[in-house]
Amino acid sequence: MSSSLSSQSRSRSDPSCARYLEASMDANLAPPDEMNGEIITILILFNFHCRVQLNDEAQVARKQLLLFLMDKIYQTRLPSSSYAAFTEDLRAAMPEEQGNYRIMVDYLDGMLNLLDVPDGLTKLFNEKLNRIMPSYEPMGMLNATDIFFERRSFFGLFFRRMKLVFDSLDLQARDHLTASARAWREGLLATSQVYDSTDMDSLPLSDARLTAFRDYQLGLLRGDYTMAKDNMEKFFDFYAPGADRELHQHTLLHLAAFHVRTDSFSAAKAALDEAISLARSANDGDCISACESLMLRIQGVGTSTLAATPGAAHAAKDGPLRQLVSDAVWKARCDLAKGRSAVEVLHNLEDNFAPAQPSREALAASEASLELMDDSKRRLGRDAIQGDAEVARLWDLLGQSALADVYQDRIDMDTHGRVLSSLQEETRMDCICHKASRLSRAGQYEEALSLLISPTTYRAISFSQYAIWHRTIGDVLRLRATRREDQAVLRLLKESIPVDEQPLTGCDIEDAVDSPSALVELALHYLESGKSSETEKAFGQQFKAFSQMTAEQAAEALLRKAAQRARSDQPSLSLMPTLAALSIAKDMNCQRLILGARVQLAETLGLYLNMPDGARLLVESDLPNCLTSEDAELRARAQWAYARVLLACSDKTDREDLIRVLHWLQQAERDAGQVECLGLQTQILYYMVRLYHHMGDEAQVSGLATRLDMVEQAWTRSDQTQDRACIDQVRQILDVVVSVAGYVASGEAASKRLGS
Repeated sequence: MSSSLSSQSRSRSDPSCARYLEASMDANLAPPDEMNGEIITILILFNFHCRVQLNDEAQVARKQLLLFLMDKIYQTRLPSSSYAAFTEDLRAAMPEEQGNYRIMVDYLDGMLNLLDVPDGLTKLFNEKLNRIMPSYEPMGMLNATDIFFERRSFFGLFFRRMKLVFDSLDLQARDHLTASARAWREGLLATSQVYDSTDMDSLPLSDARLTAFRDYQLGLLRGDYTMAKDNMEKFFDFYAPGADRELHQHTLLHLAAFHVRTDSFSAAKAALDEAISLARSANDGDCISACESLMLRIQGVGTSTLAATPGAAHAAKDGPLRQLVSDAVWKARCDLAKGRSAVEVLHNLEDNFAPAQPSREALAASEASLELMDDSKRRLGRDAIQGDAEVARLWDLLGQSALADVYQDRIDMDTHGRVLSSLQEETRMDCICHKASRLSRAGQYEEALSLLISPTTYRAISFSQYAIWHRTIGDVLRLRATRREDQAVLRLLKESIPVDEQPLTGCDIEDAVDSPSALVELALHYLESGKSSETEKAFGQQFKAFSQMTAEQAAEALLRKAAQRARSDQPSLSLMPTLAALSIAKDMNCQRLILGARVQLAETLGLYLNMPDGARLLVESDLPNCLTSEDAELRARAQWAYARVLLACSDKTDREDLIRVLHWLQQAERDAGQVECLGLQTQILYYMVRLYHHMGDEAQVSGLATRLDMVEQAWTRSDQTQDRACIDQVRQILDVVVSVAGYVASGEAASKRLGS
């Protein structure tokens, strides 16, 4: 297999190719970096920082210079239209260091004079900028004041990438670059015909390699995998003059990532196995790390071909391996899907995101460098945004919506015209969809849909993001229709945005116990101990395995089954799915599902099995948490159950007891109306009418009867005015979904993403 793959991958690539994939699957779809006058000026300032000695009081100026350069590279500062604009930006970045600013500008002026010298750029890169990073070759005696950028540091990676881009240019492209840089220096670039930033094909450095990479991105973004694969092979057929050997392993790594995107896991594993072998031979640690990341996703957490490789063993001796953030987030989601505790998952994530302990060499670094590192950690980088999004999701799962908001607010979901990496774009879409889901649970359907179908949301959407986006729209519409019991909308959604419905039969509660009476004993055991028994735990695990659902999906399905059973002739049969759902929810610390299961259990015990006192204690212990939940339906059902349990425990002739019951019914009716649970709202209003009639309050009876009649007509579809409005809205939204699908397939969205 190894030889066959090698024969198919005669391509060559530069050592920066592994950087195009963040953990292989999280590829940054920015094109290979174009060189221009501003980039050259930034590299010259790198050299100034490393080679020019300033006095001891200049540490603040050095820090301000590096922060300025970081802003330029991150593009949090807009690109400068000319050299004069660049120096003005630099002056503004160090307002109290004008003396050092003049030294920097004088240095830039002298170095940029090389643009007027024949082959000046080659001299600049090969002679002037050759001591920014330590060389592998002996360099003789080093001065104690010499400063180098570490090869794997932020600035080191950027410089190496730019050096490779320059080395890959032919003579004609270097001449174009020199002319473009001179025009930028003189402030003539805006009117120059040499450079047009809005047209990729007119760029002075646009060559077949960049075109192939751009078409590769375009194919991925629009879901045209044939186009993507063809251009990926073209892209890796180029050889960078600055590279010292063929790097087949990077070709195979990208090929494996492509196979994973298309769910061809056996082909991906074959490509990865050979990539690993070649990477070991070339001692390519970056490629091995990327292969390890991708192999985790193919084989599952904890299993990897790299477990016995020399590189992995060496790393283990040096200390525990730190995961890429994307790998840590992926592992967290796998753990949650298996039902692992969200608290444990959150702790593991926080440990992984915590900064590594500095080495002795790092502790000896200058104060300016340490402050710079601290500042960079506070920035919204590719890793930070994904970590914050996952932590927000976990806090929401734990029922801490305020903490979830804190982390979600760190993520700016409006791009403000900024160019984002593919990882940032995917995380942004995940955050938008998660926020829409939270809004829909609270009954704020219009706000959720407005957020999802806003043009800014799907302006530069990719094919993979479209799948998440349109599925979330379907979930919001389906939740509303389910609560309204609107079968017409549910049928329309089933045709337009179908979901994979898992079977709820075959693994049934009758197999779990000998008789229905045993179910009551299990429920009583839970009331006494507050802990799930091994029986319901085993049933929950059996149900998850049978249905092939995630833990959260299994618990939700069990609660739906319990609700159906509670309304049947044998409500005791709802106890096992309720207890099993509770066991799963408690294992994963999902507060919303824990509360939902306990409310269902209290309702069954108190109202169907005549145990109101135990049910009342159960509901009262959970009611404060239910009332603070964002899920308005959960609040309504908890208050509805509590009101009925109170009524069962109270003296029907005591007016104060009845007023207390009515208070909870009013609160429940308000929340049920907010989320449009028409059936539940009808039942609550009916109870309220009967109670007020029992108390002799005819004025309240008259008003509530009118409201009950209106809600009941909507529920029974006697009045279809609201239904027509809802189905018209759903059709309009589905039209938007179809239009966006065409927008993605045509490549227009990809063009927006790529900035053309």
